[in-house]
Amino acid sequence: MDRDAVVTLIAQRLGKRGTSLDTEIVLELQQAQRIYELWPELPWFLSTKNTGLSTTADDNSVTLPSAFIMADEDKGFFITNTEGEQQRLTKNENSEAAGTDFLGLADAALPEQYDIQAFELLLYPTPAAVHSLELNYFAQDTTLSTGAIENEWLKYAPDVLISEAGLQIARFNQFEASMQAFAQDRTTAVARMQRQNVARRESDRNALMGG
Repeated sequence: MDRDAVVTLIAQRLGKRGTSLDTEIVLELQQAQRIYELWPELPWFLSTKNTGLSTTADDNSVTLPSAFIMADEDKGFFITNTEGEQQRLTKNENSEAAGTDFLGLADAALPEQYDIQAFELLLYPTPAAVHSLELNYFAQDTTLSTGAIENEWLKYAPDVLISEAGLQIARFNQFEASMQAFAQDRTTAVARMQRQNVARRESDRNALMGG
C-alpha cells in the first residue's frame, strides 16, 4: 500500500470524498512515523545491517550513518581482525571510564568495546590499523515524501500509521466519532506490532543460538 492509497483510505474513513484534507493527512503520516521511530522499543523491520564502515588508524571514532537510531543489541556490532575473522564488540556500560581498562595495551590491540555518543561510535582501545566493521542497528525509514512510495512502515505496519494519522486529523478537526474509531484502531495496531516484534525477536535469538 503506497502513500497515496493510505491518504485516500484515511480520508474515506473520515467521511471525506474530496482531497481537502490530503495535505494534512500526509503531514500527520510523516509525523506519526517520526514519533514511532522515537519509541524505546523499535519494530523489527527497522533493523538493518551495515558492512560499509571501517576504522581509521589511531582514531577511536567512527561517524555513524545518518539514519542511525540505536544499536540492535541482539544482533550486535562486529570488527574484523587482521586474520579476517569477525569478533563481537561489547558495549561499554560506564561511559565515564570508557577506555581506561585498555590503557597501556600495545598499539596493535584490536578494539574490544564500543560506546555511542551523539553521532559517533567510539571504540576501545583505539585501533592502530584499518578494520572493517559490521553494525546492526535500527534506522530511520524512508520519509513518505512522494505519493507512490511504500516504505517499511506501510509494508509491515500500515495500520499503525493510518490509525495515528487518522486520530490526529479527527482530533484537530473535531470529528468526534472518527476520533473514537481511530483511537480503538491505534490500540489494536500497536498491540499487534508489539506482539509481532516479540515473536520476531525470539525467532532471531533462536537463529543466533543455532536453535
